[in-house]
Amino acid sequence: MSAEDNKTIIRRVYDEAINNGNFIIVNESFTDDYIYRSPGSPEFHGPDGFKQLVTTYRTAFPDLHIQLDELIVEATRW
Repeated sequence: MSAEDNKTIIRRVYDEAINNGNFIIVNESFTDDYIYRSPGSPEFHGPDGFKQLVTTYRTAFPDLHIQLDELIVEATRW
């Protein structure tokens, strides 16, 4: 998968799932071994965990809208 393909998926996840609560993209884009980790937060696993995470944020902040100003997928991990 190319960097541009990854950017398209990430933009769709933010627009459809996070900003609009449409979780169809989550089932298409997240694998069962996905794990969300953040300091002070419980871990969320797989597509259902990501949906739970987004639902928690959307419940706390019903007018939540995240705008991606810059998206970098080409990076080095070490």
